[in-house]
Amino acid sequence: MLRTAIKGLLAHKLRLFATALAVTLGVSFMAGTLVLTDTIGRTFDNLFADEPTGNLDSTSAAQVLDFLRHSVDDLGQTIVMVSHDPVAASYCDRVIFLADGRIVDELAKPSREEILAHMADLQARAMGLAPIGEGA
Repeated sequence: MLRTAIKGLLAHKLRLFATALAVTLGVSFMAGTLVLTDTIGRTFDNLFADEPTGNLDSTSAAQVLDFLRHSVDDLGQTIVMVSHDPVAASYCDRVIFLADGRIVDELAKPSREEILAHMADLQARAMGLAPIGEGA
């Protein structure tokens, strides 16, 4: 019972902190995910986005990705995005693939299909189904 109460209190404090941060930075919440607005787009040169579309429906996800792309193209920002989503990754200028905490490959301005094929190839290599150094 006490553990549940403590978890509830911590969750409440975290929500308060997140809300205060959102007000300070000029961001808003949508579907449980922090969504950047133009205010933050003009505030920082570098943004770090950890799964920015993870909890969003496809329409909202596309809006966030379009905003991030706009931030790079029109506002000159650098964005470092972490994503398991090949659609989200296809919005990037450079996609870096990691395996076991190490950089194993990269693609420049890839399409969704190229990313999917590359991910499948890397997975096959990891499972011993293709020799390292062969494939896409």
